[in-house]
Amino acid sequence: MSFIIELSRPVESRLQSEAIKAGVSTTEYAAELIAKSLPVVTLDLAEQKRLNAPSIQLLEAWLQRARTPATAEQIAEAEAEQAAFMRNMNAPRKESGERLLYPDVETLKEGG
Repeated sequence: MSFIIELSRPVESRLQSEAIKAGVSTTEYAAELIAKSLPVVTLDLAEQKRLNAPSIQLLEAWLQRARTPATAEQIAEAEAEQAAFMRNMNAPRKESGERLLYPDVETLKEGG
């Protein structure tokens, strides 16, 4: 939606000056000012639940997965992936002589 707003010269100058300081166009800056000055619209409970449903389903799936006991094979695989990740994160730092993010990773066994 677009509007045409007549501004006095001093207000227009201040708006342009502040937009330049913010690094945005005058139009963008004016839109931000208007949006910030308007009250926040609160949703009714049913609409909040509807909008939150996908996030809640995802969190519940993660919780269910966390409650399911892992097999020894899954644990070993996860530990091996973690050790590989840490080694990969260390590699460029090791080459450049920087402090390693995971200095103890070299002591871990290759298989976990």
